[in-house]
Amino acid sequence: MMLKKPRAKAKIPKKNYFTAETEQSILDFNSEKDEEIRSKIFRDKIYFALDKLVENLIHTYKFYNYDTTYEDLKLDTVSFLLEKLEKFTSGRGKAFSFCTKVAWHFLLASNTRVYEKNKKLAPLEIVDDSRNLVNEVLREEITDNLNIFIELWSEWCIQNLDEIYKTEKEKKIANAILEIFKTRNSLESFSKKYLYILIREQTDYSTNDITPIINKMKKQFYSMYKEFNSGKLTFPTFNKRDKKRTI
Repeated sequence: MMLKKPRAKAKIPKKNYFTAETEQSILDFNSEKDEEIRSKIFRDKIYFALDKLVENLIHTYKFYNYDTTYEDLKLDTVSFLLEKLEKFTSGRGKAFSFCTKVAWHFLLASNTRVYEKNKKLAPLEIVDDSRNLVNEVLREEITDNLNIFIELWSEWCIQNLDEIYKTEKEKKIANAILEIFKTRNSLESFSKKYLYILIREQTDYSTNDITPIINKMKKQFYSMYKEFNSGKLTFPTFNKRDKKRTI
C-alpha cells in the first residue's frame, strides 16, 4: 500500500506520529503467532510510523546514499527495522527510542559503506593531496587510546552505579546516558538536542533533571581521562560495606 508523503519535514524527528498505540501494536505484533494477523497489525498500525520515522532521520541527518534511490533506502531501512522489532519488549524503554536507534545505526552504516567505497575509487593524486599521513597516524593513536579508556570507564561506571549516584533518579539517568554512550563512535552525528530527547525518552525525566548528571559525568570523565593519558590512573574501587571510596 503506497502512502502519500507528508507536506512538511520536521527539523528534529517528532513522535506525534509514533504514539502509545504504535508501541502497543509493536508488542501485539511480537506476541502474535498468526502470520496473517501479524501482517495486518504491521500494515495497519506500525508501517506508517516506521516509514515516517525513517524519513525524518534521512532528512534530518542528511543520510543520502547516492548508491541507491531515496525510496529504496527508506524501504531497506524499514525492512531492517521489521527484522529487529522482535527484540523490543515492554521492559526495554520506549519503542520510539528503540526504533530510532536501530534505524539510525542502519543508515549510518549504509552511508559509511558508500563513503569508504567512493574514497577507494577516488584518483590517487586526489587522495594523496588531501591527506596528512603523520596527522592521520596521530589521530588514529589518539582515537584508539580514547576507545580503550571509554570501554574501561563505561564498565567501571556500570559496575559502581549504586556507589557513584545516590538516588534512583540519578542512577536511572546515568544508566540511560551510558547506554547511549555505547554508540560513541557515531555520537558526533547526534545533535545535543537530540541526545536529550533520547535520554528523556528512556527516563521520563526533564532536561533540568538530566543536565546535572551529564555535567557530573563529563567532569569525572575528562578528569579520569587526563590521568589515564598520563599513565597515573587507577580506577577507584568502593568498599561495599561502608560505601567509602578507596583507591
